Amino acid sequence: MEQYTTYTVKAKSRPDVWVFKYHLNGVLKSFEVLDGILENKQIDWFFKKGNFPYLEARIKTWTSKPLSLHFDVLVGFPLITFQAFWDLYALKRKITRSKALWAKLNDATKIKALEGIRRYDNYLRLKNGQAKANPDTYLYQKFWLDEY
Repeated sequence: MEQYTTYTVKAKSRPDVWVFKYHLNGVLKSFEVLDGILENKQIDWFFKKGNFPYLEARIKTWTSKPLSLHFDVLVGFPLITFQAFWDLYALKRKITRSKALWAKLNDATKIKALEGIRRYDNYLRLKNGQAKANPDTYLYQKFWLDEY
């Protein structure tokens, strides 16, 4: 099986989630839009201004300023299984309903939901005594969209 290095890129101010896969020699194998739609402004920036990361070395620069102000870049495709969510959320209640809700999410939304758990947990630490919502409530009410 051929090996690839994967970069998952999430825009900070838009719903965009992109996945870039590179051969081990650093040349782009594939680019996929998981969420959002490339608009003319983005197409111009990528292709007319020469910013499309067709080489792995180019996308590595996205982790430093000024691009890191606009993008979160995760090296390696995140584990987006239900078990990964269940373990990270760490409140073991209502597994059947939570599994069903997780299964309905697309991959981009799963990534966002997983990223939101840390922000939600940090928010709860500041709110002494506020109970953590059940995992099915977190998924159904899309807590990761809230601004904490």
